[in-house]
Amino acid sequence: MEERSTQLDIRTVPFSRYGSYLAFSCPQDGTKEFDGHIGVRVLYGTFSQQETYPIILIKPDGKPVEKITVTMFPWELNVSSETGGYSICFRDEDGFLLKADSSVLITKTKAGSYDRVMEHMDGSFEIAGDDMALHVSVRKGKAEDRSACPENGYGSSRTGLLLSPEGKELLAEVILTGLSPHKKEYISYDHCRQAVKEEYEEFEAKIIKSLKLEDSAYEKAVREASYILWHSVLQPSGYMKRPVMVMTKNWMNLVWSWDYAFNGLAMVSTHPELAYGQFLAMADQQDEYGAYPDAYQARKIIRSFVKPPVQGFILEKMFQIHDPGREVKERLYHSTAAFTRWWLTYRMEENGIPTYQHGNDSGWDNATVFRLGLPVQSPDLSAWLVLQMEFLEHTARALGRWQEAEKWKEQGEDLLSKLLSYFVRDGRFEAVKIPGMEVVPSDSLILCLPLILGKRLPEKLRENLVSRLLKKGHLAGPWGFASEPLDSPLFEEDGYWRGAVWPPVTMILADALSRCGRREEARVYAERFCRLCSEKGFYENYSALDGRGLRDHGFTWTASVFLILLREFIID
Repeated sequence: MEERSTQLDIRTVPFSRYGSYLAFSCPQDGTKEFDGHIGVRVLYGTFSQQETYPIILIKPDGKPVEKITVTMFPWELNVSSETGGYSICFRDEDGFLLKADSSVLITKTKAGSYDRVMEHMDGSFEIAGDDMALHVSVRKGKAEDRSACPENGYGSSRTGLLLSPEGKELLAEVILTGLSPHKKEYISYDHCRQAVKEEYEEFEAKIIKSLKLEDSAYEKAVREASYILWHSVLQPSGYMKRPVMVMTKNWMNLVWSWDYAFNGLAMVSTHPELAYGQFLAMADQQDEYGAYPDAYQARKIIRSFVKPPVQGFILEKMFQIHDPGREVKERLYHSTAAFTRWWLTYRMEENGIPTYQHGNDSGWDNATVFRLGLPVQSPDLSAWLVLQMEFLEHTARALGRWQEAEKWKEQGEDLLSKLLSYFVRDGRFEAVKIPGMEVVPSDSLILCLPLILGKRLPEKLRENLVSRLLKKGHLAGPWGFASEPLDSPLFEEDGYWRGAVWPPVTMILADALSRCGRREEARVYAERFCRLCSEKGFYENYSALDGRGLRDHGFTWTASVFLILLREFIID
């Protein structure tokens, strides 16, 4: 009964564990040959460049099984068919154990230039790819190289390692290795399975306890959200200097520089070290000018763009929930201050208004405020910076930096004044394409984000924005706020930031409504989103028309926003 409540669907979230660069799922690199099978992906690659090793059940006649059934818990993956099956559990962050009662073939979806299967003198095998390698030790059963090796001296044209049971028992240990493999002491399957089970349940229990979820209708979704957040962590490697939560262990296996903040806020009440670690990990990547990267992972940093300055908005909340102590607070203050100065120095135009040089910098990549081209001055950026400088003022005072606090206060008030005088036209905010100073014809939801300033906005302007936001059939739909109005000719159901319902924006606008004195409306949309997650799962974004999940899945910021909204608006 306990395990049934934690059962997961591998079609929507991969099988992995805290710290691991291995993730099991259906192959997702575009190849069709292995559809219907489960593969293990190596997460050092990004997007479609993840090396993928399908694990194929083989029938007694030597042919692949056509149909499998998969059951999955946070601590074990089970794959069965009419002729046999296998089970997998993680031994640690670097490897897993596989036990089976029939033969399995470990192959690869796309042959690399240097792929090869090597048998070592101790009887173990190594499936080496262009990046990492899988070291396979058979404890019970036997292994046979089934690769195709042309005589060019480079590697295999097709990779294959056949594992077969002795009698009805196969047990193999698979370790992810690089150039310098380390032998590890064998640990039994049952011991490893139980250890992972206990580790996960401890993580999950803290979240459930913090939400006081006795007999809650959201319990099943909370358990899935807990798993998504737990398994998303990667251990330090390469550019990652501390444990980091990637956005998903599916397609988008990087950390983007505003997504991580929502994960930190979700975790701070139950796992504060992990929560603040997400901010410190981003600070580790800050360049000498103060800019955070657009995204990064162990082997790759993208510095072509940035993301909006949401750190102050989020950290203000986190500090109220759990004080990180002076040392961490100092580090986060200096990092946030440096990023804020970057915006005020390198993205400030002659008119004193900060500017987006690409939609990606806003987080709203293709929103209609960018339809006329770039650069664009959009009011949300100034609003974020006003909140950022307010956070820096408060934190500077807490740290005894009185002169810095006064400076931040002065700069924040000045930018707020410019925001109201420059962007407001006919009772609403507009975006401006520069240098021609052309108002962009757009009704994008991004133009409602200055509501996060709450009662700092003039009452009439504030109420106009709230009315526009809550107008049914316009921005407000049955599943939440559409990123482009439902009645706009530019609306696209799966148009990314031109129509979809987005998790972080839902949380931001619920908070904004609350700041504007509309707590009940905020609760309505918080409940609507949490119900959406409970019914549809945790996707990157959702259709504003029917609520179905869109794009990537098993997404951490969605799980995080779900937990944040439960904590702040729904669970009393």
